[in-house]
Amino acid sequence: MGAEIVSSVLRIGSTAVLARLLLPEDFGLLAMVIALTELAERIKDFGLSDATIQSRQVTHFQASGLFWINLIVCVGIGALLASLSKPIAWFYNEPRLTAVTLVIASTFLFSGLVIQQQALLRRQLHFGVLAFIELSSVAISIGIAIVLAYYGFGYWALIAREFSRAVFVFLVTWLVCAWRPSWPQRKVGLVKLLTFGRNVTGFNLVYFLSRSLDRIIIGKLHGPYWAGLYTNAYKLIAQPIKQIQYPVNTVALPALSAQQDDSSKFRAYYEKMLRLLLFFSMPIVVFTVVFANEIVGLLLGPQWTKAIPIFRILAVGAFIEPIKHSVGPAMLAYGKSKEFFWMGLMNAVLLIVCLAVGGLWSTVGVAIGNSIAVCLSVFVSIAYGLRKTPVRLVTLLPRLSANFFCSLLMGLSLYFLNNTVGSLFSPKWFALFVFVIGGILIYLGLWLLVPGGRKMLLNYWNYAIDAVFNRKK
Repeated sequence: MGAEIVSSVLRIGSTAVLARLLLPEDFGLLAMVIALTELAERIKDFGLSDATIQSRQVTHFQASGLFWINLIVCVGIGALLASLSKPIAWFYNEPRLTAVTLVIASTFLFSGLVIQQQALLRRQLHFGVLAFIELSSVAISIGIAIVLAYYGFGYWALIAREFSRAVFVFLVTWLVCAWRPSWPQRKVGLVKLLTFGRNVTGFNLVYFLSRSLDRIIIGKLHGPYWAGLYTNAYKLIAQPIKQIQYPVNTVALPALSAQQDDSSKFRAYYEKMLRLLLFFSMPIVVFTVVFANEIVGLLLGPQWTKAIPIFRILAVGAFIEPIKHSVGPAMLAYGKSKEFFWMGLMNAVLLIVCLAVGGLWSTVGVAIGNSIAVCLSVFVSIAYGLRKTPVRLVTLLPRLSANFFCSLLMGLSLYFLNNTVGSLFSPKWFALFVFVIGGILIYLGLWLLVPGGRKMLLNYWNYAIDAVFNRKK
């Protein structure tokens, strides 16, 4: 989580800088390609990294076999995308996208060379090493992008950021990970792992295809300008949540997998994980909604004001979306990869329908469709995804209500204070700082009024102390 906080600061800070050096159209050009290649990005590991983590035992020869399969898949994906570079440019009626697609396609080669190494690091819980890989590659690639943008390279600064990040992830991973693959062997027991990976890939295929549809619709119907506005609005609302959600879910899969034979421990771990996730994510989303004008203006600049309503609408879905994403690790850790695929298919259908209807109007309509789909898919994920796991909805949902109400009451309090005394604080960054401190105090104060809230806060404080000082219990 510490690594994600630093990464988030780097990404948001770079967005603030690049948004002033580049045009919304520059961001839109990259977003239009990424919307079509994101599906390939999500299926490139063929679900085999999750299979490596979830399996009770993985031999060297099994990991080596999976490495070569991942590499072949990634090279094939890169070649396919390169061959589609001209059709993609034709689809959007934007010739510049041919070269952009070719560069993005080349990054898949580097991805294929690190998937199994990173999966083994996750399996062994070497999250400090993974954090170092992520932060070093992000920092270097952002620095390259800012320099190129400053010297007038336009959208190529963003393309260089994506390419250089892939290269540095490859270099650093092979530098810090001692494991090296051997040549593939026959009859090493890959069938079960491939079956597990197939179901995970099926989920990623339908889910991320639907998740890219919003930017595809906007890019096709409304052009790169609106695609750029939507993409950066989405990133601003998603980035703070990702810095909490990603590390929790990353740790959850190997940790829950270790408890798959003990239902009571599995259930207790999942419930604590979800409550901790929502404890941080929900108030952050509420705060960004209340201060959307200040946040967008401060980070992106005055030329991005049309992104504010999009930002607020997307926040509705982001408020409860972490619940949906927590279901996946629980299902995979319990070996329910087939049900995981069907859950993804149902949620994908919901999203496609909502986005298609919203796309009939405008970019704001697409954002409304996105948030409605997220709300519906949360109920599908809970009702269907958790039904064959030890998690019990009867005890889970009431325990989440306090997170919901404390966050909303904090938001209402901040809205009232901002309208009454907000004008007394300037400049904007100082006002935001004051209200961040005030929001934290209000939120913690509300939890002290909740039955059992004082004990929970004390537990979270002890978690933080243990993590910072690496104490063992």
